[in-house]
Amino acid sequence: MALTPDPDAGAFGPWTSGDAIVGPAIVAYLDDGDPADFSGVALAAGWLTDPAGIRVPADVAMGDTPDVLAYTLDGDEFTAPGVWTLSADVVVGANTFRIAPAPFVVEGTDGWLTLAAARASWRDAPSSDVVLWRLLAMAREQVEAYAYRSVAAIPVPTSNLVTAQHTQARQRPTPRPRASGTRGS
Repeated sequence: MALTPDPDAGAFGPWTSGDAIVGPAIVAYLDDGDPADFSGVALAAGWLTDPAGIRVPADVAMGDTPDVLAYTLDGDEFTAPGVWTLSADVVVGANTFRIAPAPFVVEGTDGWLTLAAARASWRDAPSSDVVLWRLLAMAREQVEAYAYRSVAAIPVPTSNLVTAQHTQARQRPTPRPRASGTRGS
């Protein structure tokens, strides 16, 4: 049993830091590539994990179809930007299985690029929210490290810094060929 979130079922999010968590989060799962079947499976526990790795318990129940779980997270809010995950343990017979986490993005409200803004001007942007967010976060860190050496920290980035973030995120590293005769070749 290899239960993973179904990447084609639609993403949960993106959300914005400070948004209230309302209603159940619906996640469809695959079992070795086919729709999962949770009928007859006991749900042991569910949880939400924030970008810092802190877990918050979540109620988890069967969804409307056998391949769907509904996580109820009412009452909390997304406190920080980053990649969050939903996960659960299921019990089949005497065995407990941990479901692969379902990642989703919570964006900041700090003036840096959002997923939508990046995609609006980047035709070949990654379709995965998580992959694109990680590229944008890495690019932001690089731009801040370079820009803030010569400029005092500013609370809202200038348009030039946001453009630099976009440009940096679009750079795709390519492996360099090893010279013959070097170690590891």
